[in-house]
Amino acid sequence: MTPTEQPEALSSRVVHAINELQLEIDRLASEKARTERNRDMWKGQCERQAAQLAADRAVMREALEALRERYVGSLRDSAITKLQQALGEG
Repeated sequence: MTPTEQPEALSSRVVHAINELQLEIDRLASEKARTERNRDMWKGQCERQAAQLAADRAVMREALEALRERYVGSLRDSAITKLQQALGEG
């Protein structure tokens, strides 16, 4: 802006600058809202996956314990039986 600019030209430039700034503010606000929606979406996805993993781990622990009880117990019993037979106690 020069000292010789007409007030209308100066006013027009100021209005244009304000409009450009408002457009940038609107764009940034829109981008911020989109980023927040994406963050919330991914946070929810992570929470659902964590819950599913915890449930899957619990099922696997139960299955492993059932296998241990069934097979380790029967292997132990079989080994005891064989030992007793070898010692002539069976």
